Amino acid sequence: MNDMNSTNKSFGGLLLVLFFTSMFSGCSIQLLAERDEVSLQQMEKLAQDVDLLFTQLLYMPPDRRDYQSNAAKYLSVEVKLNALKMRQESRVMNELTIKQLDIAIDLWAQDRKRHEHQNSFTDFMLKRYRSQYKRLFLAMIKGEEAKEKRLES
Repeated sequence: MNDMNSTNKSFGGLLLVLFFTSMFSGCSIQLLAERDEVSLQQMEKLAQDVDLLFTQLLYMPPDRRDYQSNAAKYLSVEVKLNALKMRQESRVMNELTIKQLDIAIDLWAQDRKRHEHQNSFTDFMLKRYRSQYKRLFLAMIKGEEAKEKRLES
């Protein structure tokens, strides 16, 4: 009887070890969304579009930096930001990227309104905006690149 209890305990312990081993080797807990190459490409393209707008304005004489001539570019970037956010909202475990996009969308709306109200930008402001958006998009891009690719099986 004592041998039987000892065998049952050993067998139970072995089953427990096998269970935990299979849990850790067979599946992992996922705390982040998987890497999405399409999102990464959208982020990179959007960063280029924003940089292009501010760089073009910087190359213009200050008296030609009016809002109306650039309104379509602002609209184009806004639509792309909203599309990227919608894509991110459809992904699970992706709250950080969504928060980053919320920040980008809010900043974009403020900067567009500021341009519309002032109808021009100084070189200083354009350089500041370029730098600000570069940091923001770089954070999103690096965050996406850090996510693991899904293993195809």
